This record gives sequence, structure tokens and C-alpha cells, in this order.
Amino acid sequence: MRDNARMTDKQLLLDERAAADLLGIEPRTLRLWRKQRGLPHYQITRKVVRFKEADLMTWLESHRVAQIGGAR
Repeated sequence: MRDNARMTDKQLLLDERAAADLLGIEPRTLRLWRKQRGLPHYQITRKVVRFKEADLMTWLESHRVAQIGGAR
């Protein structure tokens, strides 16, 4: 049993591939969003980056563009 057994799945840290899969994008796009658009992440070491699912979903929702009216 893990020390953090009380953590829910949404609190666990995702690696780059899992985070990219969750968002339906390529890891390269994830890296660009992290560096250029402020995608929240944890910098564990110089090369190891992790993401929390709840942070990704909150960030994604904050970038949603509401469409008003119907498509033309």
C-alpha cells in the first residue's frame, strides 16, 4: 500500500505521455503549452515533469471559448 493511499486518482501525478493522452494532444504540443501558455506542471528534475489531472482540467476549462449563436 502506498504512503499516499488517501489520494484519489485525480490527485496522482501524470507523466507527459499520460497528460498528453488525457488532453488528446501530442507530447510536443503539451511541452509547447507548458512553456508558452502556462500549462500548470511540477518540475521534478530538469527532465522530469509531472501534471495533476485536476490542474489540467481547470486550465483547459479556463481556455474554453464560448460560442454564441449558431454556426454559419
